[in-house]
Amino acid sequence: AVHRAAGLEGYQRDALTAALELRFPVLRAAETGVGRRLYATAESIAAKRAELKRLGDAEIPANRKAIAEARAHGDLRENFEYKAARERHEYLNARVAALHHDLARARAIDFAALDLSEVRIGARVRLEGAGGAERSLAVLGPWESRPEEGILSYESELGARLLGLKVGDAVELGGEPFRVAAIEAAR
Repeated sequence: AVHRAAGLEGYQRDALTAALELRFPVLRAAETGVGRRLYATAESIAAKRAELKRLGDAEIPANRKAIAEARAHGDLRENFEYKAARERHEYLNARVAALHHDLARARAIDFAALDLSEVRIGARVRLEGAGGAERSLAVLGPWESRPEEGILSYESELGARLLGLKVGDAVELGGEPFRVAAIEAAR
């Protein structure tokens, strides 16, 4: 219901949703599935941890200072700097809550222990189409997703369709038939 509230700006919806999910974790569990893991590369997990540290060590303290300085200017009802700093405060808190939630669920993809008997998270699949067309697609986590570079999230429609395919299986991409020619670790 929060996401459909027309009177709220996007950052306000995000902040309210994050606050509700922190107070009532069952809301997030109902939406995403209890204990649902988020698979990512070790590098992506480290980058998200660094972002969380940067927010806590630099951006949030700087924002607190900006709010205090803007508050010192007087009338808060017509104080643009104060309103902007408060909006930034809400955004930063929502981002920190989202990062905490995601990092708690994050699991590193173990490329060395990957079972390549079928397409799994962490695999690269080579597809062959009619007329010799070839496609190479990696199935990784949502943090690594770059479809234009052939890196798909396992949560995407196509990434989910590739999971479980074996060498020789058929799949359709953009209306064209392809066959799984090889499966290897994405790294």
